[in-house]
Amino acid sequence: MSGHKMFKYASSAHMEKIFAKDGFISFRCSRPNEFNDPYELFLTIDRNCEPELLAFYSDAVGEIPQLPTTCFSRSPAIVPMWAHYAQNASGFVVEIDEDSLHEAFPRKMVGNVEYRDSADDQVQYVLRMAYTTCKPRHTYSLHRAVLHASYFTKMAFWEYELERRLVVLETDVRKAGDIELLDIPWDAVTRIVVGPSATESTKAFLREAAEKIGCPYLDFEISRISVIPHFRDQEGKVWRFEEGSFHPVPDLCEKCREPVSEEHDLCSFCLIQEADRVDAAKRNPYRILDHYGMLEGYISAKNKGSSE
Repeated sequence: MSGHKMFKYASSAHMEKIFAKDGFISFRCSRPNEFNDPYELFLTIDRNCEPELLAFYSDAVGEIPQLPTTCFSRSPAIVPMWAHYAQNASGFVVEIDEDSLHEAFPRKMVGNVEYRDSADDQVQYVLRMAYTTCKPRHTYSLHRAVLHASYFTKMAFWEYELERRLVVLETDVRKAGDIELLDIPWDAVTRIVVGPSATESTKAFLREAAEKIGCPYLDFEISRISVIPHFRDQEGKVWRFEEGSFHPVPDLCEKCREPVSEEHDLCSFCLIQEADRVDAAKRNPYRILDHYGMLEGYISAKNKGSSE
């Protein structure tokens, strides 16, 4: 058993369709020629190679098999992913247990995307071997290497996604209008995480979905004191995602329940005393300028000077 978890970022606009089928959660699939990076298929071989190699590649490999594919991430705590794929953090993330998928999709391919700026030298070596020897086994090896590179390689500037892909057979998906859906059994769903900008109606819908499925529900919270994401469950327990899994945070602020370091009982905001606020007000020069009616003119003069 691998123990791998995969995370699907989704928009709240799609949540009713995703949870529409009782007993399943449905994700949209696409084919390699529909992937969001048009250069992915360029990472199979170096197309600036000798013309005889390129001609052999085109003849022996031909078109890349177009299999249904749905994309995940290896982490639910990637802020750009929340922005790009979860509707500016108003959507949600579904955690999927890979081991639970095996019975439903025994012939699936699943793996991490490798991020590169050029084709793999090993695939190029296999191409040369197949061209030179003309042996079926080397051409078979070329097909396998190209297939893997096509589905599990992406340009390096996408690396922040930490993408992991699930590739299935034609018979594993169903048509829904002009899209293809993969129905994943509820027993593979191990957690639902809701974004910090989600509406109350979105949160209520997803809490009910988590209860039906029988999996934990977490809210992704924005910390006042740290850029490290944390998550809070319905009992108030706080979690962080580290080294591929969720871990409870043992030390929380006694007032606001923010994660803190073990040597502090309160976070830095809750440590502020009234004397600190009085001192801050005395030291704020803008307060003095405002008291004498000079603040607006000062700001106006500074803005004018900075624009010249």
